[in-house]
Amino acid sequence: MTESVRLTVPPVFTHNSFEYFLGQLPEGLSAGGCCVFDFRVVTGMTAFGVLSLLILCETLSSLGIKVSVDSRDNQPVKDMLAQWGFSQFFPQEEGAVSGQGHSSRIVLPITPIQGEQDVYEVISALRDSIPMSPRQATDLVVVVSEIAQNIMEHSSAKGYIAVGRHRRRARQDMVDICVADGGVGMGQSLKEKLAYVDRRYLDSFAIYKALYEGLSRHDEPGRGNGIVKTRELVRKHGGRLSLRSGRAKIWGTVSFWQIERVLKKQLCFLPGTQVHIEFPLSRELPQYAEELNLDTSPA
Repeated sequence: MTESVRLTVPPVFTHNSFEYFLGQLPEGLSAGGCCVFDFRVVTGMTAFGVLSLLILCETLSSLGIKVSVDSRDNQPVKDMLAQWGFSQFFPQEEGAVSGQGHSSRIVLPITPIQGEQDVYEVISALRDSIPMSPRQATDLVVVVSEIAQNIMEHSSAKGYIAVGRHRRRARQDMVDICVADGGVGMGQSLKEKLAYVDRRYLDSFAIYKALYEGLSRHDEPGRGNGIVKTRELVRKHGGRLSLRSGRAKIWGTVSFWQIERVLKKQLCFLPGTQVHIEFPLSRELPQYAEELNLDTSPA
């Protein structure tokens, strides 16, 4: 008899609720089994939610486990999945997706990244889609370039990027960026440099060493500084960064002495590396008025 498992997707699917969702997956699910993702109560989904779900679906499929999506009686979520581009990878039930229109919250649907040209096209699309000051645009380009290049450097699999927009409670406009792959992950990529670390904590230690000390599997000077610069730029603009790899995750851009507060260990395993960034779009015009040659003096 074929083993079937049903996982309920949380109403708001973010980097936090993803951990609860992944925890529902039973160990020992074998080839020939079936995994159904129940989307019937979903009302919202971030870029991290949709990309992490895609990585999980690809991982299960590679193990011979059939994946299906149940979004009956929830037309808004059917359209949301279609607009994010998820349905082109894992279609829902036949005839269920209209995909008409385009949500203002979706800046860039799921886009594969396999080479430098893909990165250039993503950056160009973001420049055209998001109103930013020159300073913000420059720093955001660096952030996206660094995390996207990380896929080609460290992943044995192709990666993806998706970008959305939302508002914080203080009505601050945020760009929601996620870059994800299902490759070997940071722990395996850096294991030769971290041979002294207990394998149970390899993923969490690798995240810390890469994000705060610029550890790279390469010995050339300057290698590994990109992810450190990304964290610093995100913090400079008041944004937040989440980095998940294997069984570990960090959320925030805190100083290194606060690392234990935001570093999570021994999570449910997910292959590869998933980077999620919330990047604020400034409302304070005087911060960059000089760059735009605007007069902000009192009337």
